[in-house]
Amino acid sequence: MNILKPIRSCCVLLLGGLIGPAAAEELLSAEPGQTQLSFSVQGLEILAEGDQLAVELDGYDVTALISRSESEFILDMPSPLASGKHPLLVMVFHADGNVATLLEAEVQVSGPAEAEVALEGDAGEPVAADADAGVDAADPAPVDSDFVGPLPASAEELAQAPAPAAHRYTLYGLLSNSYRVDEKDAASYTGTPRYASNGGVSYRGEGAAAEWQWQAEVDALYDNLSDNNPSGHEWELPNYRLAASRGSGLRRQGLALGNYGVLREDLLFSAYQRRGAVVTLGDALDGPLQLDVFGLQSEPLTDYNRHLGYPSSGSERSSGGLLTFTPLQDDPQLLQLSAAYINGETTDSGTAWLATDQQTRYGGDSWNLAVDSRFGENSLWLHADYAWSSFDSDGLGRGEDASSDGSHDLQAQFSSGQWFPSGPFDQWNLTLQRREVGLDFFTLGNLSLPGDLRMDRLNWQGYLGNLQMDAELARETNNLDDQDEVADQIAERRVLNLYYYPTVDGESLPWRLLGLPSLNAGFNDTRRRQDDEDAPRVGFDLDDRTRERLFGMSFYHARWNWSVQHTLQSTDDYSREVEQNGYLIYEPPSDQRNRFTTLQIGYMPLDSLSLSTSWQWNKLQETDNGNVYRGISRGLDVAWQIVPERWRLNASYYRGRDTSHLGDGDFLGDSVLQQSANLQLTWTVAQPQGMRPGLDWFLKSSYAQQDSRLYDQALEDWQLLLGFDLRWDTHNY
Repeated sequence: MNILKPIRSCCVLLLGGLIGPAAAEELLSAEPGQTQLSFSVQGLEILAEGDQLAVELDGYDVTALISRSESEFILDMPSPLASGKHPLLVMVFHADGNVATLLEAEVQVSGPAEAEVALEGDAGEPVAADADAGVDAADPAPVDSDFVGPLPASAEELAQAPAPAAHRYTLYGLLSNSYRVDEKDAASYTGTPRYASNGGVSYRGEGAAAEWQWQAEVDALYDNLSDNNPSGHEWELPNYRLAASRGSGLRRQGLALGNYGVLREDLLFSAYQRRGAVVTLGDALDGPLQLDVFGLQSEPLTDYNRHLGYPSSGSERSSGGLLTFTPLQDDPQLLQLSAAYINGETTDSGTAWLATDQQTRYGGDSWNLAVDSRFGENSLWLHADYAWSSFDSDGLGRGEDASSDGSHDLQAQFSSGQWFPSGPFDQWNLTLQRREVGLDFFTLGNLSLPGDLRMDRLNWQGYLGNLQMDAELARETNNLDDQDEVADQIAERRVLNLYYYPTVDGESLPWRLLGLPSLNAGFNDTRRRQDDEDAPRVGFDLDDRTRERLFGMSFYHARWNWSVQHTLQSTDDYSREVEQNGYLIYEPPSDQRNRFTTLQIGYMPLDSLSLSTSWQWNKLQETDNGNVYRGISRGLDVAWQIVPERWRLNASYYRGRDTSHLGDGDFLGDSVLQQSANLQLTWTVAQPQGMRPGLDWFLKSSYAQQDSRLYDQALEDWQLLLGFDLRWDTHNY
C-alpha cells in the first residue's frame, strides 16, 4: 500500500480536538489477492452542503479510490492487502470545521496458512469437514456467513461464543415544530402560517437467514411549508431501496426495488440514479459473472405517492442491463470485460442540447463495451471503452429522425512497482487518455457528457517524502465532423499542484504556537482560440488566455487551526472585433485581473466551546475600461455547550460589502452591504433511548439586512421562533 498518500500527521491533532464519538467498530473480511472491498456506511444523512468525506486505510488516504452509491462504498485498491488486520476509517469533515467518525472497522485478510487451519477438539484431533455430509445432526444451527473473526480454540468456546446479530439496523429521526412568536413586519409573512413543522427519518437495515440476505433503506422528508418545498407535497421520499438476494457467486440471485445507482463512471453512465426495479444474477465480487437488468423511471423523482416501483408506461421508463465478466478467476485482474445497454425516453436535457420545454420527449438507445487489464501488481492498467447510440435529440416525432454516432475512451496508467522502478520518488503514476465523443452521441445515463469533443490528457502524480506533486497537460478540440457552420476551437490546459507536509517537532517553537504546518501551491494556464476565418461565419471571435497562481498554508493544533490562501487570476483577451454589413456584432471583452485572499481560523478554548471565523478579500479589475470591483466578507460561528448534554448555544454572523468603481464618469458605482445573524438556545430535556425519542426545546432568532447606497434602498427582516425537536437515534449491531 506504499503507493497511497499518507495521511498527514497534523490531522491527528485536529481530530483529537474535534472528532465526535466514534462509530461502532466492525469487522470486514477480504480474500488474499483481492483488490476490491465493498462495505456500507451508516449516518450519511448528516452530510450537508460543503461537508467532505474522507476514507483512511492503514493510515493512508484512499478517498480518491472510492466509488459510492448512497451508503454502499466500493474501494478499488491498487494492490492486494497483506495478511492480517487493517484498520479502516470513514470520517466526515463538516463545513463548520467539526469532524465526525462514521465507521471504524478492521479488514481481516486471511493468509494461506490461516485458511488451512483446522478446528481442533478437546482430544487434539482435527475435526474433518465432509462437503457432502451437510450439517451435523448434533449441531443443526447453520454458521452465519457474515460472521468474520478468529475461530475459538475449542468446541466449548465455540458453543459459548455469542452468535452474530441476524438483523442489523440504524434509525435516525427528527421532527421539528416551531411557532413564530414575533417578526419585524407581519405583512411580509402574509399567507405563511405561524406554525411550521419539518423533519425526516432515515432507516438502514440488513439481515440474513439461511441462504437469504436482505437490505432496506428509507429516507423521508417532511415540510408543511410549500415555500420550502416547491413540489407542493409535504412529504418527499428522496431515497428508498428494498433488496433481497439468495446464494453467492454464480448462484446469486437478487431483486431490488427503489433507488438504483450505477456504480461506474464511463461513456454510458455518470452518477446515474433513478428508482425502479432491478434483477441481479451472479456476483462480480465473488465469482466471474454479474448481470443487472433494470427498468427505471426516466425522470429523477422524489415523490412519495407515485412511481415507487416499476413504471407502467413505456414513455416514462428507461430500461437496460449491465454485465461484468471476469474470465480468469485465478488472476481476475488480468482481464475484466463489461458491457451495458440503456434505452428509454426523457424530458430532461443535457449539456449537449437545450430543451425548449418540459413536455418534449427525447430518447433512444445506447450501449458500450469496455475492457480492463491490470499487470504487474497494477504496474500497468489498460482501459478501453467504446460506445454507440441512436438518439433523437430534437424531440421524438418531430424534426429529424434519430441520429447515430459513436464515442471511445482509451487510457493507460503506468505506476511504480513490480514493472517500473520508482527512481528518486517514493512512488508515482502516469496516466495517458484519449477520449472522443461524437456530435450525435447521447445516452440517458450521462446527459451531461459534452458532445463533438476530442480530449487528449496526460496526468502525472508523484510522492517524494512529504511532497506530493500533481501535473496535467490536456488539449480539447471540437468539430470532429468538419462542419462548415461550426467554428474550429482548441483549448489547451497546463496544471501543476504541489502539496508539502513538513515533518516538524510539534512541541518545539515556533510550531508549538503556530501548529503543525502544511503548504500548497498551484499553477493553471488555459489557452482558448479558434480559426480566424471562422469569426465572420459564427459571429464572434475566441482568443484568450487565463493564468491562475495560488499559494496557501495551513496550521493545525490540538486547540486551534488556521489557514491562509491567496489566488491571483489574470485573463488576457486577444480576440478581434467582428463586423457584418458595416455593423459591429462582436466586441472583445476587457482583460481582467482578479485576486482572492481567504483567512480561516478555528479555535477551541474549551472542550465545550468552539469558534470559527473566515475572512475573504476580493478585487477584480477590468483593465481596458478602468472598472474596479471589491468585495470583503467575514463570518463567525459559535457552538457552546453551556451545560453538557443540557444547554447549548449556536450562533452565526455574516457581513459582506461589495463596492464598484466604474471608469465611466457618468456612473459612480455602488456599495452594497449584506449581513445576517442567527442565534439558537437549546434545552435538552431527554436524550433518545431505543425507540423513545429525545426532546429538545429551542428559542431561535434570525436577522437579515441588505442596503444599497446607489439605489438608496434598505431591506431588513427579523423573526423569533419557539419550538421543540423530537429525535430518534437507535441501532442494533
